[in-house]
Amino acid sequence: MMFVMGVFCGLSVLGHLYLQPQAVVVASLQRDAAFEVSSFQLNNATNASVVHTAILARTTVSHNSTKTSTVLPDSKKTIKKVLSLVYFKGGSTFLGRLFAANPEAFYWFEIVQPMYLAMMGLMTIPYSELYTARGNRRNQTAAELDFIYEHLEKFYSCRLDELPIEMVYQDSVPLSGPEWNPYMTCMKRETHQKVWQTLTNACLKKHVPFSCRGNAGTAVLSDCLNAKFMVEGRTPPKEEHLVSRNMLNRMKDYWHCLHDSPLSSAFGQCIELASQECATRNLRAVKVMRMRLADTEKLVEEDPGFKVIHQLRDPRGALVSARSIRMLSRGRIRDEAKVVCHKMSEDIQAYKRLKEKYPDNYLQTKYEDLADAPHATLRRIYDFLGENVPEELEKHLHEITNSKYEPREPGALDTHRKNSTETAHKWRLKISASDKALLDDVCLKTIQDGGYKI
Repeated sequence: MMFVMGVFCGLSVLGHLYLQPQAVVVASLQRDAAFEVSSFQLNNATNASVVHTAILARTTVSHNSTKTSTVLPDSKKTIKKVLSLVYFKGGSTFLGRLFAANPEAFYWFEIVQPMYLAMMGLMTIPYSELYTARGNRRNQTAAELDFIYEHLEKFYSCRLDELPIEMVYQDSVPLSGPEWNPYMTCMKRETHQKVWQTLTNACLKKHVPFSCRGNAGTAVLSDCLNAKFMVEGRTPPKEEHLVSRNMLNRMKDYWHCLHDSPLSSAFGQCIELASQECATRNLRAVKVMRMRLADTEKLVEEDPGFKVIHQLRDPRGALVSARSIRMLSRGRIRDEAKVVCHKMSEDIQAYKRLKEKYPDNYLQTKYEDLADAPHATLRRIYDFLGENVPEELEKHLHEITNSKYEPREPGALDTHRKNSTETAHKWRLKISASDKALLDDVCLKTIQDGGYKI
């Protein structure tokens, strides 16, 4: 899937519109003359400006005037910001438990994926933001990275009410940790649905065409993106592209569903609970797959206390695990290996450079070390962060690495294992000789750079 990004205009202006309560949002964009045409020829930004003006003209109440004040963190506390850069089926959920189970931490499981839903209105597959459908490298644009940096800072500052609604309706929230329970309970009470079902059931599946949510062709995606950009008042990515009336109306209905319905007002009430939980914890951590390690340097430059954990796993183990749950996004293991190992090798080289430049800000870990020596690896990570390991976390780690419970499906997104060491290395017993020879060849450089044995 190839995403063609244009200039993201009006993001700062429209940021406060993301979470507008019902009374604040556009009453009926359908009546605007800008929408009552069969198609739009986008030869300049005029149409986008018309839509933007229409939205702002109908916004009569300040967002801040209708919400309770956010609890700010204690100014005497040292806020620790942590970003774990990981790989799909690379032990990332296991690593995340070291934060999610810490009663002094606030953790978000995979925060960048829902940012792409907010940016583009598209459900995406692993690595599709960094690579095209053919596996070619795709640089994230400056606008994409700026959006990511901006919303990471909102998370770390506990300004969760300023996040796009789409971000906090994702299934990444309930996977994050118990600190999100008050928010999820509130949302379920107010909407009568589980949080991660609200957006998809009530808005996305109802209004956005399936072609916009799957692995569609470039032309279809351009139509989806242009329509979403126009409704939000942003300059469309491809100005010359025709946007059908049907597509524009579908995206307009999707926008209304998010912002002009009880969902929006329920979100405004409930997200405050998450912000309060966040503000009481000085350790704030996120897990990220959809970034390159080199792009984390900006975060460290702007905050000398920022911490980045780069977790590796033998790419052969990650690929075999992904295939066992039918999660090879490119179908064939060879095609997936080229993408995964290329990104991992890039990140390993970036780590060497960044670790030398910022020795106190970067730490590299391995899933195998976490599985083989969980408590020693836990202490190594927390020493790097300058934090004590809570007793509750030590106990939780022992429970999940020596569990009586084992998930039914091999490779499931579950961290409970009877024997974590056996789980981490089981792929060597499952892989065929032909697949091992193939992966040894395709991923040779990555295997060597990562310090793994053939």
